[in-house]
Amino acid sequence: MTPDHLTLLRSVMLSNSESILQLRCSGCGANLSTAAEGVAGNGTVMLAHVCPFCESANVAPSHFSAQLPDVVLAFGIGADQAKEAVRRYLRSRPLAPRREVLNALPERFRGIYVPAYLYSATARCAFSATIIESYVTTEKDPQTQENKSVSHSYPVEFQGETQLRVRDIVVSASNSVSDTILETLKPFDLRLLRRYSPSLLLGFWAEQHAQSIADRKVSARRLADEVCTRQAVRFLPGDDQKNVVCNVVLEDEAIDPVLLPVWQISIPVGPNKHAVVYVNGQTGLCCGEVPASPWSVFWGVMGFVVFILAVISIIYGIYVWV
Repeated sequence: MTPDHLTLLRSVMLSNSESILQLRCSGCGANLSTAAEGVAGNGTVMLAHVCPFCESANVAPSHFSAQLPDVVLAFGIGADQAKEAVRRYLRSRPLAPRREVLNALPERFRGIYVPAYLYSATARCAFSATIIESYVTTEKDPQTQENKSVSHSYPVEFQGETQLRVRDIVVSASNSVSDTILETLKPFDLRLLRRYSPSLLLGFWAEQHAQSIADRKVSARRLADEVCTRQAVRFLPGDDQKNVVCNVVLEDEAIDPVLLPVWQISIPVGPNKHAVVYVNGQTGLCCGEVPASPWSVFWGVMGFVVFILAVISIIYGIYVWV
């Protein structure tokens, strides 16, 4: 959590006048929260609870001690906008199961606050590299006596130190939504972080942080190290660089919990199988691996066969005419 974005007080507690329903899925182990009187993001009342991650119906009321974060990044787009984003996403994939998606939207489209951690730190980077400097000279060809351009290069050993601020490193704290998915859905506009209120859960799910700060800090440090190395390479002089080594020391670390807005649609692709498309709850950016629909594959193959037969008929007709 960066000082630039998070200056909120950390004294927010759940209001006694607002009820939060806690549920636990025995299928995937997810701990979920929602407003007890909530209405689902698609407009249907949440009476029959189904896990938004694994589609298990084994979701029962529970009580767990974990607290929701003090700050939340609220949804910026509604269900209708997110649905249209999914349709556009699937239109860009000709074999995607569009009919199944349209049928699935009413009951399988959910808004979920995904648990994550925001990491920031001050990084001291000591780097070394072999810098390749290139230049061009004009020389006379001894055979043709004509001038020609000749490229030359020479290596220079280079080393230095720099200090920079690493901020807004996002790592997932969910067992169902990975770092890769959140990275694909970025950017999230962290300037819009707001203080947590139970009313924000009205119509949405919120997963409890399933992974501890200690565990996720390791991944956050690795990502910060990669960011520092990329920035060091970007500012190295020379026409090319080789043997780049960047030793990063992280100081003044801060890592804090947050909830990120993600729309999710679960698409049935077979018996007890589902594919998931995720939508950034602010921008509408989509990601997810959607297998080809059997009917789309069938009609695609049929179209290809018809095309081949048409080409053969044309060639045969030309041959007979000649």
